[in-house]
Amino acid sequence: VEVLNRLYARGLTKEAIVRFQLGVDVDSFSRGTKQGKCLVIPILAGGKVVSVKKILRTDGERHIKTIGKAKLLYNKDALSEVQDERVFICEGETDCMRLVQEGLLAVTGCAGAATWDKNWNALFKGRDVILVFDSDQTGRNGASKVIASLARITKSIKNVDLFPGTTDKMQKDVTDFLATKSFQDFLDVVEKTPCLTSTDA
Repeated sequence: VEVLNRLYARGLTKEAIVRFQLGVDVDSFSRGTKQGKCLVIPILAGGKVVSVKKILRTDGERHIKTIGKAKLLYNKDALSEVQDERVFICEGETDCMRLVQEGLLAVTGCAGAATWDKNWNALFKGRDVILVFDSDQTGRNGASKVIASLARITKSIKNVDLFPGTTDKMQKDVTDFLATKSFQDFLDVVEKTPCLTSTDA
C-alpha cells in the first residue's frame, strides 16, 4: 500500500499503474543490507518483458536493482506505433509515465541521465524531439549528451528546463512541476522554449 500510495502522490492514476504493469515486491538491496517493499517496473520490448527494474525507498535513500539489461529505452514500443507525433525524452520512468498519462508520446533511458545509447538514434531520425531532463547538473549534462547525438538527425529538437536556476532537489523534474502546476502550464513552457540550431549542438 505504501508503494502504491507513493505513486498516487506522484500523480499516477490507477489506470496508468495498470497500463504500465507496475507491481510491488519484497527484495533486498545493497548486498542484503537493505530490505523492504519495492516498486517493480517491467521494461518491455516487442510487447514482452525483457528486463525488470526494482526501486526501494527507505531511510531517505533510493536503492535500485535491475534484473536483466539495464541500458534500455523505456516505452520504446510506442515509437513504432506512432510515427508522426513529437517525442518527449525525459529522465526517469515515473516522469515518462506522467507524460504518457497526459496523452503525450514519451520515452526515457532506464540507466539514468548520463546514459545514452547511440543505437537509439535512428528511432528519432526526422522527428520533432523535446528533451525534459531534470533541472540539476546531472540532468543538464545528460540532455547535452543527447543533443550532441540527435541534433543533426532530428526534424527539430528542444531542451526544456522546467526549473531554470534551481538548487531545490524537490523541484527538478516533470512530476515535481505537475504537482504544483497544470498540464497546460507544462505545455506553455514547452511551446515557449525555442528549437535548438545546429550551432547549439
